Amino acid sequence: MTRRFFPLFAAALLAAPAAAQVADPIIGTWAITVLNATDPTKVEFRAIHTYHADGTFTENSTLAPAHREGPAQGAWRRDGDQYRLTFQLFTFDEKGEFAGFVRVRCTMRIAQAGRLEASTVVDFIEPNGTVNLAIGNGPFVGRKLSIDPSGPAAF
Repeated sequence: MTRRFFPLFAAALLAAPAAAQVADPIIGTWAITVLNATDPTKVEFRAIHTYHADGTFTENSTLAPAHREGPAQGAWRRDGDQYRLTFQLFTFDEKGEFAGFVRVRCTMRIAQAGRLEASTVVDFIEPNGTVNLAIGNGPFVGRKLSIDPSGPAAF
């Protein structure tokens, strides 16, 4: 009886790489430019976003050293032709002590292959858990990173 199921199991294993090739287009790493909310021609800061296949998310930005922020972590999901993303990061005061969380809620879309556009709402969560909703907002755009076609340098 075990021999009958082995071909089915082997076929499922062989099909797995094909399924991975049709992954959601947001999965991967993106170079992000966060724009000024009132003047979208001005850059506020830059970030690297990684959207994982399991719906998790990580970010690091140029604000981390200057504003005493930690890297961000969160979750994303597809919602029709758009995406929803919520992530949080630690913030610290000038003494390096925990000051609360920044929570960012995003609505995103892939405008064309390799270009991400988004609008955000920023909340602040105080150390005692008090949530201050919509303390900021703004757009961001991104381009998906890919393998450099020139390849690695020779050893």
